[in-house]
Amino acid sequence: MLHDYPPQKWKIDIDGEEISDRYILWEAMNIRSVGPVLYLASQAATKDGRLDFVCVREEDRSIFMSISTRAWREGESSSHCPFAGFAS
Repeated sequence: MLHDYPPQKWKIDIDGEEISDRYILWEAMNIRSVGPVLYLASQAATKDGRLDFVCVREEDRSIFMSISTRAWREGESSSHCPFAGFAS
C-alpha cells in the first residue's frame, strides 16, 4: 500500500513557518512511536504540552519504506525516522 500511495497536497503553516508540500505521511504526535517499534517523533514528550509534527515527502518514500519494513520485520525499537519534524 505504501509503495503506491499517492502523495497528497497539504497547505500547512506551523507557528508562522510555511511548510506546504506534497506528503505521503503527516502525523501530529505527543508520543514518540507508532506502535512499539517505529519511532517517528523521537523527541516527543506527553507532558510538555506540545505536539510534534512529522511528515514524509514523496522523495523520502523509499527511505521511509525501508525503515518501517525493517522495524516491523526485526522489531527494532531503535528505528528512528530521519524525516522533517516540527514542534509546536
